Amino acid sequence: MECQVFNFIGIDNLDLAVYFLTMNKLITASTLIVILLSGCSRQQKKENVAIPDYFISGLADIGEIAVMRQLTDRMSDFFPYFSHDSNRICFTRVFQSKSDNSTADPADNEIKPFLFDIRTGDLYMADSWPEQVEIMPLPKDELPRVGDELPISGYSTAYGLFFSAGQRAAEKSSAIYLSRNGVLRQLIPGYKAAYLESISPSGRYVAITYNPESPKLIVYDSAGDRFYGFQRFDSSSAFYQVMPVISGDGRYLAVVVSDGGSRLNNDLLGNIWLLEFKQPDSGGKQAADKN
Repeated sequence: MECQVFNFIGIDNLDLAVYFLTMNKLITASTLIVILLSGCSRQQKKENVAIPDYFISGLADIGEIAVMRQLTDRMSDFFPYFSHDSNRICFTRVFQSKSDNSTADPADNEIKPFLFDIRTGDLYMADSWPEQVEIMPLPKDELPRVGDELPISGYSTAYGLFFSAGQRAAEKSSAIYLSRNGVLRQLIPGYKAAYLESISPSGRYVAITYNPESPKLIVYDSAGDRFYGFQRFDSSSAFYQVMPVISGDGRYLAVVVSDGGSRLNNDLLGNIWLLEFKQPDSGGKQAADKN
């Protein structure tokens, strides 16, 4: 009956077989193309999805160990450090010569030293930059080697030997280690680079810059073996925390918080924030008693 119907419209059995075979190939090819395109689309979406950084998401709020306050608001400050008595924060302010920061010639910018008095809250321009006080790191040849990594910098403290190392000779590192009581421990997971920036006198507080592509401040509390971060900024990738420094008496930490919009050469400009530790570094006595 079916053959008679196709014959009636001029299609014989051979033509019918060729017709169905051709249509089957077309459908199969079309289906294959759809599947391939769908797979590519899913792969593209997969590649565009950022890998969760479980280390950052697992940080405790730094507000648990420190009281925070913003000191400046011009998004034009950088390189903070503390005075000898730790009562003043010294930093550099950049007066941009053009409104378009991205095209301004760094040579045309005016740079001035500023001081913030923590005791009085006074902010003023200084005549010159005061002498910087910092804990001197150990010589590189006194630092241990970890595999093929080269030592960068390190500090011997009451809480152990903190040191950084990288795959090449550079001022910045890719990994931070703690050697204590004969046990070597990598403090920061190797997923992102981490820079050892500053350390308190006894080694209780360690300031670390994590992930240079989107830098975040991490503070390691050796006494509690916990990591802390700026949770209030974690929801916005536009805020970066750079150039952290701990005062010589272990009471304070200063850091630059930037929106990434202003730079001088390759250095981010931002606002100066002050963190006052709720339990200041005791200078090593308490940690030494524990060991």
